[in-house]
Amino acid sequence: MTTLFNYLLRNKEKSFDDMYFNEVDLLLINELSYFPLDHYVTNSFDVAQAFTLSKLAQVLGPSLPRLHQYQSLILTRDRIELFNIMANSIRYSNIKLYAFYNQISIDIELQFSALCFDIPNQYTLVAFRGTDDSIIGWKEDAYMAFQQVIPAQQMAADYLNAMPIKNDKPILLSGHSKGGNLAVYAASQANIELQNQIQVIFSFDGPGFQPQINNTQQMQAICRKLIHIIPEDSIVGMMLEHNVPALVIKSRNSAFVQHDPINWIIVDNHFEVIDSVSDFSRLVDLTIKEWTNQLNEEDMKRFIDIIFDLIDQTQIQRLEEINQNKVSFFRSFFTYMNALDVESRQFIDEIVMQLVQIFRNLFKEYRNQSLVDMKDKAIQWFKPITFLEYFTTNFPSLINKEEEISIPVKPQNQPIDNEQEEV
Repeated sequence: MTTLFNYLLRNKEKSFDDMYFNEVDLLLINELSYFPLDHYVTNSFDVAQAFTLSKLAQVLGPSLPRLHQYQSLILTRDRIELFNIMANSIRYSNIKLYAFYNQISIDIELQFSALCFDIPNQYTLVAFRGTDDSIIGWKEDAYMAFQQVIPAQQMAADYLNAMPIKNDKPILLSGHSKGGNLAVYAASQANIELQNQIQVIFSFDGPGFQPQINNTQQMQAICRKLIHIIPEDSIVGMMLEHNVPALVIKSRNSAFVQHDPINWIIVDNHFEVIDSVSDFSRLVDLTIKEWTNQLNEEDMKRFIDIIFDLIDQTQIQRLEEINQNKVSFFRSFFTYMNALDVESRQFIDEIVMQLVQIFRNLFKEYRNQSLVDMKDKAIQWFKPITFLEYFTTNFPSLINKEEEISIPVKPQNQPIDNEQEEV
């Protein structure tokens, strides 16, 4: 089973003249956008000031093990290992990094980062970072459920339009998760001369847009250049609306873990393409879309604001802090939730129960063995986390064994019916 590591080790000594540049190379390079480059890579669009990857490894490499301790969710061991192999390879070591921009703002609820890669004799790649582990970044993502344009999207458009116009190389745009969404939006807002230089836009499991944005002339104009890649159990990449059908690929893991590209399977130097997403992906997608359709914009914003205000009261600013002490965080979170005024607490309970009930109804309707197995896995993943005790206590209808047992199980692999599949 070939993954990014296998591909990299097999081809690291082949130049781009020996083997053509492909989408797996692009994804590997895109992974570098998650690295802390603030004090190393220039923010200028002047390629003459760029660092080669090999040079970057010399100055940044020794710090990575220490940085991993504080950013383990984003600066993962896998990413560090990929970085080290790439920096010492014939294929990637001479790639140049420049125009790095990184900004987080609590005032305008913004998390944005992007940089450019000069791929010798090939392309200019503009890569947009996905959500980092800042809480403000996750709140900005949540606002995408109802807000047409978020601050990071506008900044992505401004960043791309700041690029000097050159005709020596075609431009590629890419991004993973939220970064894929930013790449698509930035391309749609690019000036015509720059847009003509853009050859392909890759969104790796990135969410879509509100219909009002997707239907604009600018978005329609770039559809032919867009490649939207999602794993079979995709959740993030199925969110909101997309103008192009997704290319569904295999992953060696299941459910939420598939969002990490390290698990995507490669065959003959390309991703292994399959026919459709899994029942699990469809179930979660239908649940989220039905839930957001039932909420108006005011209620959605209020719900998100209350949840993130509760997180703010715990004085947590990064997911890494939660990861280091989950029990303490969830105890504090639910303590503050229980201290909410009666009306706000009732509002939160009703919204959560609405989501849960939609999921349970859809699970009953489309239940088959694959979904049962997935549910059992999810229970095991979340079992150590104390918030399950909270939900069990406050929403006893969630744990109704008799009702679950009485539901007839559909034959394994029976698909969701065609009418629902098109939703």
